[in-house]
Amino acid sequence: MLVGDRRIEVTNRGKVFFEADGITKGDVVDYYLRSADLVLGWLADRPLVMQRYPDGIASHGFYQKDAPDHFPSWIRRIELPKEGGTVRYVVADEPAASRLTAPRRRKERSMPPPRDVT
Repeated sequence: MLVGDRRIEVTNRGKVFFEADGITKGDVVDYYLRSADLVLGWLADRPLVMQRYPDGIASHGFYQKDAPDHFPSWIRRIELPKEGGTVRYVVADEPAASRLTAPRRRKERSMPPPRDVT
C-alpha cells in the first residue's frame, strides 16, 4: 500500500478485530487513512500510547509506550523521562505513521497531554 511517498505493508486485512460488528483490520486501516488529515492535527507532536489486544479485544490487553523496534526508521520518536529512565514514544505526524499505529489487534490509541517540547 502506498501512503503518500511511503510504502506500507498491510498483512491480514481480512482479520476480524471487532467480532460483534465484523470490523476487520482492513476496515480499521482504511478508516485511519481516511481520517488521518483530521486526526493528525490533534496528534501533532504528542507521544502516543497504544493499547494492544494481541489475542483480540475480548481478551486481556496492555498499554505499549515504547516504540516497537520493527517500526521503520522514518517514524518519528521522542524520548521522555520516566522514573528510573526514559520512554521512547512514537509520534504519528504523517498519514503513513498513522497507518502504522492502526490497531494490530489494538482497540485504541491514546496520548498523554503534553506536546513535544524538546
